[in-house]
Amino acid sequence: MLTKVFYIILQLIFGTILFSQHVPIELDHPIYLFIRQEIAKGNLDINYNTSTPLYRGTVLKLLGELERKSSFQTRLINRFKSEFTINQIEDGIGYPWKEEKLATAFRTQISSSNNYYEPHILTFKDSQNIFWADLEEKITFKYLKESHRIYRDRFSFSLFVDRTITIHTDFRMNRFIGSLPIPDKISDYKEQWVEYYPEVNWSIWYDDRSLIHYEGKYLDIELSKTPLTWGHSPNHSPIFSSNTAPFPFIGIEKTLNRVRFKSIHGFLLPFDTNKIHNMNSVPEKNIAAHRLEIDFTSNFTASFSEMVVYGGRRFEMEYLLPLNWFWGSEHNLGDRDNILMAVDYSWRINPGLIFHQTLLWDELDWTKLFKSWWGNKFVFQTGVYWVPFSSPKYPDFRIEWTQSRPWVYTHNDSLATYTSGGNGLGFPYGPNSQMLFIEMNSWPSYNSQLTFSVSYIKKGSGPGSSPNDNYNFNDPFMDVETHMLMGEINTLLTYGFNMNYRLTALISLASYITYNIKKEELSGQLALLLNY
Repeated sequence: MLTKVFYIILQLIFGTILFSQHVPIELDHPIYLFIRQEIAKGNLDINYNTSTPLYRGTVLKLLGELERKSSFQTRLINRFKSEFTINQIEDGIGYPWKEEKLATAFRTQISSSNNYYEPHILTFKDSQNIFWADLEEKITFKYLKESHRIYRDRFSFSLFVDRTITIHTDFRMNRFIGSLPIPDKISDYKEQWVEYYPEVNWSIWYDDRSLIHYEGKYLDIELSKTPLTWGHSPNHSPIFSSNTAPFPFIGIEKTLNRVRFKSIHGFLLPFDTNKIHNMNSVPEKNIAAHRLEIDFTSNFTASFSEMVVYGGRRFEMEYLLPLNWFWGSEHNLGDRDNILMAVDYSWRINPGLIFHQTLLWDELDWTKLFKSWWGNKFVFQTGVYWVPFSSPKYPDFRIEWTQSRPWVYTHNDSLATYTSGGNGLGFPYGPNSQMLFIEMNSWPSYNSQLTFSVSYIKKGSGPGSSPNDNYNFNDPFMDVETHMLMGEINTLLTYGFNMNYRLTALISLASYITYNIKKEELSGQLALLLNY
């Protein structure tokens, strides 16, 4: 009884601080899987499944909801609360090597118990402000025909000011042992600029992320450079899929009961980094996007998104207006820019079963929708997510089918393609592709998570197969003969097995193994994370 009273008092004292935190959570963190499962079961609102990242305050709020509902997942809830809560931060300056904290720090390093909060290398707290800093070292052993080693040094800090402002920054230096080029499938590499240092045999690239978020009474405003996704597919959204290195943007967000509106204006890399480094003058490339989400019922949410990519000029005022319709503005501005639209919905048919669909169109003619006209540039995705068991030890099931037509995401101005740094912003396999994706997830214990997946991909070739293509080079003889897949079609069948294991509050393991049937190629990765 006393424990429960103490918990309620803590919530009353710290509640506003906890629930206002806007520190983003890594998109590959297992918490996302846990929340998606609870959404499917009907234990959480369906609207938390429409975009990422989620933030610490949001996650703590959701964990609190699950705890109050006497969820079966008590140990998982306690595990994630120990990772994300900041209740343990004491007044004044704190650091783990204080004499009175050394014993606790040592126990934290060797214990897998949920009784220990995630430690921080430095903390500060007063009546209105909270600060914490973290260091992390990630050591990755990668096998792909031959073995590789990658080291990642990471420093981050978060500052919560006056209960309304969140400041977060995250700097990462990645060191690949060996010379260029960086092999494919290195998970932390997304075409950033890499430089080789022969004296130490290192290839180094950097990844920086940051955020300033103001939570106002009427509107949330954000300056951000963090990965984001829009849509219901965790890894393969046609809208925003986090397939590129993070790009900076200015964002606003407003929630009114069951209606949510968000708008961003971002700055993209016009070409790949190698080309940019050899240019005397680099043209500007920008993106504006807004998204309206409506919860029609507690089990059905639908969204409309509109995106425009434009370049060669600094700002277009018409695209800076969040509520402006980009489609009409683009026509009035001379049809120079790349407009894309998308509608998507998620329907929780029964507790444990979610059905979702997305249609993104770059251009299409409704009268020719089911014909082979080249201008039918769209991506259609449909998926089912089934969580049949209440116990997390048993698997869930996800099935997704995606059809991406040739020439989608492209433009007649190479500066306005739906890309950043040469990588597509939407569906990761780009235009002229199809994918059937099957996935199963389970939690053998509260500190371990397993994923098994099967990907069957068909990828066409030739013009219109890359989001960087220019459709001015489309073959006019193919105008009415552009089928769902064009050119020589390559098939890829891949099996994957992923594992995440939290050894202690400081140490985690992550690994995956994939096998390409066609190439008879086995690849794998084992990563050790030390977080302090």
